[in-house]
Amino acid sequence: PLPAATMEPREIAAAARSFSAMARIVGPDPKAVKMRRHAFHLHQSGSTTLSASAVLLPPGALADPPPLLARICASHGHAGGVALTAASLVEAFLVAEQRDSPSEELQPRLVPEARLDVLVEAEESGNISRGDSGAPQWLSAELLAMVDVPASADSVSSLLTYDGSLIGSSSWDVGWPLADVNQKQVEYDAGSSLEYNRKNVYAESVDPSTIAKSATRIAILGVSALTSSNARHINVPPTPQRGDSLLVVGSPFGILSPFHFFNSISVGAVANCLPPGAVRSALLMADIHCLPGVWKVLQCSIKILVLWGC
Repeated sequence: PLPAATMEPREIAAAARSFSAMARIVGPDPKAVKMRRHAFHLHQSGSTTLSASAVLLPPGALADPPPLLARICASHGHAGGVALTAASLVEAFLVAEQRDSPSEELQPRLVPEARLDVLVEAEESGNISRGDSGAPQWLSAELLAMVDVPASADSVSSLLTYDGSLIGSSSWDVGWPLADVNQKQVEYDAGSSLEYNRKNVYAESVDPSTIAKSATRIAILGVSALTSSNARHINVPPTPQRGDSLLVVGSPFGILSPFHFFNSISVGAVANCLPPGAVRSALLMADIHCLPGVWKVLQCSIKILVLWGC
């Protein structure tokens, strides 16, 4: 999305960081069940905090804004920036009628006590101009929509059902299999935790289509305080090809230590694309060394590009 051919590696990393954030949701959870399949979380005094890496889009960042995003913002009267992250971050804190059967939702509603915000680079918050030290800043956010990405979901589903297999008999796990349904951080033996969570995943749904849609759904967050001072713009590039270089910005370990790992840089390459031979790839295999938690932002970034027709 950036003119990498004319930029130094350090400039590319700096530009990528300006479009990266970490989203956080805090809400009531007296029974400590909201963190299921979330590897990194906090639970204190009946409240659970979850987090995920996010793609940050300040006002005017997109050279050609997609009609879908414009419609969503208009329906909420939102004129600020947006952050895009995994829908699984917020699904546990939806009101009961939406939480019980999560799906694409253009008017999602969180429980009243839930709070969303995003951690951004100081330059994006506008606070650095007032003499702040340049530390990352938390900005309040609101949930605007949860959007399915059919092309990505179809690719994931085809992987799960290859040769007629179902998720229950497949060797594939979707999401974070070691994040036990009842874990409190990491208290269980890894082997028993993996087996326990697999059983619960299968009990919830053996429909690969449902699992794939859930795994590829994205949440669109409105960030009213996000400034448009960033002069950089994103031009949606052609679909990456095998062998292309990748630079990924994410926040490993999430809310466990956000200021230590916020917007860390990982580099690698595109190893393969799915579906094979397609003009526009809906799923990328990345050969990349990164810390736990960074993969989510790569997954979210690719789904956004597919959703917007790159």
